[in-house]
Amino acid sequence: MSTEILIASNNPDKLLELEALLAKLELKLHLLKELPAFTPTEEDCDTIAGNAMKKALEAAKHTRMITLADDTGFFIEALSGEPDR
Repeated sequence: MSTEILIASNNPDKLLELEALLAKLELKLHLLKELPAFTPTEEDCDTIAGNAMKKALEAAKHTRMITLADDTGFFIEALSGEPDR
């Protein structure tokens, strides 16, 4: 029996990447796009980590599934490392 995990993203490439990394484990990964009733999380935290935690917690509460999230961004040297979230 596999464990079901929600990836708090709609990015199919992210799903493929995680499936490849976790291929030896008995996991069934899902994306948010499989849950049309779920309202996207407003990313209003001050940090990348804060936005990722907020996305994971909101999706987990909505689905009652183990949920993973990340929030990545670009850090541009010419802009003094901005944006910082």
